[in-house]
Amino acid sequence: SSVKNIPVSVKTRVGIELEDGEILDTFDHLCNFLGKLRDHGCKKFVIHARKCVIGGLTPAQNRLVPPLNYPRLYAICRKFPDCEFVLNGGIPGLRAAKLLCHGML
Repeated sequence: SSVKNIPVSVKTRVGIELEDGEILDTFDHLCNFLGKLRDHGCKKFVIHARKCVIGGLTPAQNRLVPPLNYPRLYAICRKFPDCEFVLNGGIPGLRAAKLLCHGML
């Protein structure tokens, strides 16, 4: 079998709160997860700035209720300078997008 060099991207959130109460919503947990993916060749990540609450919120509520955690995204960008990060979610318009680009939100 031959292995092909196909680019892969991963879409995830900054954290997860599981139904059983386990909370995987720390910078270290996210770094460990992304680091493992990077070590296997993934260099592009689309990250939603809110944690996901499984079992406690509907999908629509998960897009609005958990607070946005832009500081965690900025820290991830600094931690993995060799990777590309795309922010997903919570950007209400161009003004907010411009502020985010300058680390002001």
